[in-house]
Amino acid sequence: MNSNIKNILIVEDDYQLALEWKKELETKAYHADIVTNANDAKLLLHNDYDCFIVDLFHVRNNEFLPDGGIRCIAQIRKYDRSHKNKSPLIITVTGYYRDGEDCKISTADVTATLGANYTLKKPIDFPKILQLIEDWDT
Repeated sequence: MNSNIKNILIVEDDYQLALEWKKELETKAYHADIVTNANDAKLLLHNDYDCFIVDLFHVRNNEFLPDGGIRCIAQIRKYDRSHKNKSPLIITVTGYYRDGEDCKISTADVTATLGANYTLKKPIDFPKILQLIEDWDT
């Protein structure tokens, strides 16, 4: 385990999926909390998380919710700037991933502009997330 990352917040609207990720992280000795929306994530920012795993789009009844990952990334980066904290790792995940071949701007470009470090397409290869966390050097 990378000593720089200990506390992780998972922001995922699919609670069962988030619970699976939490269990995986805890087997590697990380502490992980789960919230299902950006409002709840904002309430926990003072907990000084080292890493965020954020579902980019939260959907209910085939409608995108305004309280999803895009809002959450902005809140994380704003909080960091105002509190002069170290910059945490933000990994976004999405089932709505588009690359440069599908459109003029990729999902990864958008999330990088927002402040995310990495964007992964669902379904997630969880060992990839673990590798990104372990390799992160702040």
